[in-house]
Amino acid sequence: MTGLRIYVEGGGQSSAGKSQIRRGFGEFMQELREAARGKRLSWTVVAAGSRDSAFNDFLTATDLYPDEFVILLVDSEGLVAGNLLAHLAHRDNWIIPASKADNVHAMVQTQESWIVCDTAALQKYYGAGFRASSLPVHPDIEQVDRRDVARSLDRATERSKKGTYHKINHGGDVLTVISPALVRARSAHCERLFVTLKKMIDAV
Repeated sequence: MTGLRIYVEGGGQSSAGKSQIRRGFGEFMQELREAARGKRLSWTVVAAGSRDSAFNDFLTATDLYPDEFVILLVDSEGLVAGNLLAHLAHRDNWIIPASKADNVHAMVQTQESWIVCDTAALQKYYGAGFRASSLPVHPDIEQVDRRDVARSLDRATERSKKGTYHKINHGGDVLTVISPALVRARSAHCERLFVTLKKMIDAV
């Protein structure tokens, strides 16, 4: 393996939006990025826009970069009750071979589910008017419906200094300040992502 290449859902269609998401996930996974570079592995995050674009780019990259570990990271858009590949096959009709299970990861249930895990970072980012009490406190954030997460984030931020949370304008920036450790503690699929990539890096 010569490097890691991560295709992430998000960023919209603008180059600025994609740049923010790319930077956000790069900072969120800084621990992994530094570990990869310590092994002289390349590290590439691609903000693909839509989930279908991310999936198609992932498939293409798997063929184009056979010497790299190519990863897909998308919103699950719902609770993942069992196998992630089965969930994606049922929801999106994506047929991914079992041999690629370690390459496929999800933000369960959405990127915002990860964002709401670090209340202190959000408080600092949004400033005056932010209402931390509106955020979900369930220890397993993956159990909280994505629509409830979105509504709670809107309520928490609507009177803040920066205004109501906006996925494109705020999402990438927020990813740079939240704690991966706090997200991993409340999201089994985030923990799986970090453990899988660290294992691949350490094996080099």
